[in-house]
Amino acid sequence: MFAALDLGWLYHIRGQFRGAESMFRRALGGFEAWLGPNHKQTLVLVSRLGHLCMEQDRADKTEPLLARALRGYEETIGPAGFAQSREALEAVADMGMLRLSQGQQREARGYLRRAHDGYMSLLGADHARTRQTQTVLLGMAVCL
Repeated sequence: MFAALDLGWLYHIRGQFRGAESMFRRALGGFEAWLGPNHKQTLVLVSRLGHLCMEQDRADKTEPLLARALRGYEETIGPAGFAQSREALEAVADMGMLRLSQGQQREARGYLRRAHDGYMSLLGADHARTRQTQTVLLGMAVCL
């Protein structure tokens, strides 16, 4: 399981996305069996797998993975817990970017605003992730 995860990261770093996805899915099966479907580490991997699929412009695979991660986080840490979990905020931001790529501006804005507010609270205004989401939100406002 951990070897598959490490190999997946190696493939990802090298830009071998299909190999990375295969290894991440193998690791995910192990994490689900060992820790359960809503354990933090399992959800992190589900979210990262969704991000990997998004990097490949595969919305059909991205959306169910990110939706699953968000549901899992909501069940385990609750809506208020997102502000204390960078991993959960990453899933929120990724869903916002997915919605933006699909032309769903209103829904994208909601996810990105939630991620931005969480990053502000958790990481501060000067952190790169906070600034990234702020830049995307400002860009969306300019394009209206």
